[in-house]
Amino acid sequence: MKFDTIIIGGGLSGLCCGISLAQAGKKVAIAATGQSSLHFFSGSFDMLGYDIQEKEVEHPLEAIAQLPDSHPYRKLDNETLIETATAFSQLLAGAGINVKGSYMANHYRLTPTGLLEPTWLTLEGMAMIDSAGQLKTHKVLLAYPKEFMDLPVDFMEANLKQQGVEVMVKELEDQVFSFRRKSPSEMRATNLAKVLIDENAMSSFAQELNNLGKDNNVDTILLPNIIGWGTSDEFKTLQSKVSKPIRMVATLPPSVCGISVQAKLKQRFEKLGGTFLIGDRVIKGNIQYNRVTDVSTEKLTDEILQANEFVVASGSFRSQGIIANYERVYEPIFDLDIDYTSQRESWYDANVFAAQPYMQFGVKTDGSFRAYKNGVVLENVYAVGSILSGNNSIRLADGTGVDAVTGTAVANIILKK
Repeated sequence: MKFDTIIIGGGLSGLCCGISLAQAGKKVAIAATGQSSLHFFSGSFDMLGYDIQEKEVEHPLEAIAQLPDSHPYRKLDNETLIETATAFSQLLAGAGINVKGSYMANHYRLTPTGLLEPTWLTLEGMAMIDSAGQLKTHKVLLAYPKEFMDLPVDFMEANLKQQGVEVMVKELEDQVFSFRRKSPSEMRATNLAKVLIDENAMSSFAQELNNLGKDNNVDTILLPNIIGWGTSDEFKTLQSKVSKPIRMVATLPPSVCGISVQAKLKQRFEKLGGTFLIGDRVIKGNIQYNRVTDVSTEKLTDEILQANEFVVASGSFRSQGIIANYERVYEPIFDLDIDYTSQRESWYDANVFAAQPYMQFGVKTDGSFRAYKNGVVLENVYAVGSILSGNNSIRLADGTGVDAVTGTAVANIILKK
């Protein structure tokens, strides 16, 4: 099979790149092994939440200019960053994913433990505020299904109260979940979201929320993210049936909103004519004269996948896009050059709360995100997302932003060739 571009990895960075290319009429294939990091999605896309001193960032573009040159964002000038961030927002809209926020200034999302984190774009329906002070004197009803397993309710209640919020906590006794309660392991966000696809179940659930809202003088009903499994917009349906404003907060993974985002992006990619090879792993590539000509996968043993360009979006250590053993850190498909320290004892800090050096290990690239192998740039191989070196996404709260921006930016670079 011959394509214009083959993308290795079906997470956020790979899908952004694939959709951008397919929109321009390119023949694109994405090879994905299975679940992506979107299954851990918070409901918000973070551009840059904290600077290198770990202080909250109010204006991401200003703070990006102060990042080290090794950070992936620094390969793009300010104008390109703005263009790419805008293109990503439009890409989401094209996939039917509604978000609020701007690259001009961060807002705050509410975490599952009731804390506030600075972020860039937040899905419609998820709990968000413009400033931390807005929480004070706010009256919230925190409602959750009885025996629900995926929300640390006590932590959320305590932290909200510490921030000046008046919180009432209520267990929902709704019978629509009764058959799920027969097994404790069924009381998970993804399982309950499947129940609420049914119109009658949704109506019954809405009625209980209305009863609680009527009996309690509250400004907002706060729910765990158990809405939005199907292709239709269940949140809008629920809100239309409930008199009080509803906001959702992310739960422990797997993330309902993350699975929904990945499904919608995949549907958009395929609708544009893209080929999505799910459940297959690219195992090797054929390199000739500093160019990759084709790749092979585990399952398509008799098929060679050829392309003009290749994009490696296979992630970092968690997804085995990068692998570490006792001797070295390496990229397993093309054996691309990795930026890392050879002294193994320097890979980590003994203090578990400190910034861990290994988090910044990744594929070495030039200014156009083309990957190096043996010190030489591969002319048609690009790296995007968390596989890139120079970024600690946990400390900087920028993981989804790096995925989105670099995936979209590389698509534009390929299109301009």
